[in-house]
Amino acid sequence: MRKSTATKLALLSVSILALAGCSQADAPVQSQTAAATDGAAMTIWVDAELKDVANTLAEQYAQDVGGTLNVVEKDFYQVEAELASGAPDIFIGSTEWTDRLAQAGSLVSLGEPNRSGFEPRVLQGASYQGQLYGIPYAIESLALVCNGDELKSQPGSLSELTDAGYNVIVTPGGDPYTMFPIQSSFEAYPLELDESGDWVESSGLGASRSKEFAAWLGENKNLFIALDYSAGIAAFVDGQETCLLTGPWALSEILNRANFKVSVYDFPSVGGAQPLSFATSRAVFVSATSQNQDQAKKVAEYFSNSATQLLIYKQTGRVPAKAEVISSIEDPVIAGFAKAAAWSVVLPSSPLMQNTWAPWSKTLNTILTSDEDPQITWDLMVQDLAKVSG
Repeated sequence: MRKSTATKLALLSVSILALAGCSQADAPVQSQTAAATDGAAMTIWVDAELKDVANTLAEQYAQDVGGTLNVVEKDFYQVEAELASGAPDIFIGSTEWTDRLAQAGSLVSLGEPNRSGFEPRVLQGASYQGQLYGIPYAIESLALVCNGDELKSQPGSLSELTDAGYNVIVTPGGDPYTMFPIQSSFEAYPLELDESGDWVESSGLGASRSKEFAAWLGENKNLFIALDYSAGIAAFVDGQETCLLTGPWALSEILNRANFKVSVYDFPSVGGAQPLSFATSRAVFVSATSQNQDQAKKVAEYFSNSATQLLIYKQTGRVPAKAEVISSIEDPVIAGFAKAAAWSVVLPSSPLMQNTWAPWSKTLNTILTSDEDPQITWDLMVQDLAKVSG
């Protein structure tokens, strides 16, 4: 049974000070005796899974300063498009949008990206040109979700998985996002990485081991099955597949449908190097069109509070963006995703990356579904990308 908004508000207010590592200065709650008459009326866009949390924060905002926070439910995947026809004061979105929206002047800067409790790579995705534009509240990256009754410990190799009946489920048409943990273990990345692990605006798909990956893929195409999202989950929960390489967005459906123990592991290395996955975060942003930017930023700061992130986790099951909150969660499934997320890199959103997705997808699909030479197919892609980036 869901707790009432009033109960959640009370829990939020208490846990703000009780949660380890959270100071009075960090807490969004002000003294209840403070004057609550200087709040503005604002609107926040959220999706269905965050609506209850947003309503709780709206109550908090009213208690703090007497303001009204109007909560409007939106389809998460339509938010960015709908901003073009009129933005609210505050909205949730993906850190994949940060560069585009910041370049367009659509966002308000929230200061420097050096927030306590967040890992630097989490804040990196929500930043642009040295300024933070979003408050991350949930990390999204891939992990290997398995039938724990059949696979009882971390697999040490892909062979161990295939011996257990595992096939890699990918989206039809080529799926570089899902296949990246395998490809990255061959040190073949979509863009180049500098010594600090930051993306460089130069294609990395022509790296020395990239054709080694292409050859491996051509030789092992039988290990891959093309299924859409729903069919992929069904194949896993119905027992046709031992594991599913997926993100925390699929957890709710998997846990509700699976009649076996669900365990979460890292994806093992295929090419010898450390497998990486792409990391994004769900975040809250302040619109540049807001007439109450200072107060909108204060509401956005609620999401940086550890107690709020814990409340979001309890309501949605998503992996929190703050390390101190993750460490307080005992759920082994979430702990598994958090452990896997440690081997992730921020999903690049630069113009070159946007021009890379389509040829990369096409190339992977061609190798998996045709008899064309994998290395020649890969070379043609690299040549085409050189023209784009040149």
